Amino acid sequence: MKKVTGIILLFVLLGTTILFAQDKPNVNVRIGGTVQAMVSYAETNQDTNQLGFGIRRARLRAYSSFSKKMKGYMQMELTSPKLLDFQIDYLFSDNIKVRVGRFKPAGVLGGGLTSHSKIDIVERARIGQEWGNRTIGSDTRDYGISALGNFGDFNYFLSLHNGDGATNIKATQKKAGKLLNGSVAMSGLFTYKPKAIKGLNIGGYYGIGNSFFNDYNSFSGHIYWEPKPIRVKAEYIAIVDKNNSTDVTTNGYYVMGAYGITKSIELLARYENYDPNTGINNLDETFITIGARYFMFPSSWTSSKITAAYVIHNEEADIANNVFYVMFQLLF
Repeated sequence: MKKVTGIILLFVLLGTTILFAQDKPNVNVRIGGTVQAMVSYAETNQDTNQLGFGIRRARLRAYSSFSKKMKGYMQMELTSPKLLDFQIDYLFSDNIKVRVGRFKPAGVLGGGLTSHSKIDIVERARIGQEWGNRTIGSDTRDYGISALGNFGDFNYFLSLHNGDGATNIKATQKKAGKLLNGSVAMSGLFTYKPKAIKGLNIGGYYGIGNSFFNDYNSFSGHIYWEPKPIRVKAEYIAIVDKNNSTDVTTNGYYVMGAYGITKSIELLARYENYDPNTGINNLDETFITIGARYFMFPSSWTSSKITAAYVIHNEEADIANNVFYVMFQLLF
């Protein structure tokens, strides 16, 4: 099976190279970025609290186009300098695209597949954050190859990747005299977006980890309906940790609703449930978030904006840890 997978990858990459060679190069480069400045106020104990100021994200991006069929993308985080994305896309046809490099592989919508600039409130739902922490890494990127495309209203996103986003691997690498990696992670996301129903997105994801780094199974199902000004999102996510003698399952879900009362102002609310270990009782946590967004340029719902949110955090331990956020986003 491993030999077959390697041969298939070789032919895909070779075919991409040959087809690209037939194109006339036409290089274009554009620079962009995001700055997210945050003010937060949190209850840190029964009778204490804390006020904080910080930069949530400072991103620098470069978009490049080499021809009608080949494009490149790079993104860096500047708060703690780190290369996030470095990918090359090759368009075989209108419904088949191949992606190689370091990027977000197929995964959950509530995780990295929702861009940082398009997060509905201030932070992702807790289970969306934990999906990255418990699978390929907190930044939800990995080194690999993907195929993306659609057949009518059905969309697919298939990925083969290292399974550890922190490790840049060459096939001959060894550690302590042994090969560094003898397995591969695989993941797939399938969605249905009917043209007849505006804003509807129904789908699911399934992925398995690389046993050399992190052995897991993970799956999700989602229903998004965003006809605007109404938006509704719901997703269930589960991760099964298979690294120990007993499997440990982490799961959770969220339901988000939003309504744009004007072109510039949107009201939002989200309910979420998170269970770090379904095998142990009374570990569930719930989060109720109420918020609003003001878009400085209302023609684009994902551009520069101000978001305010209050998060009510409930767990078995009676700890006061509610948080109020205000985040300013500049996107260019």
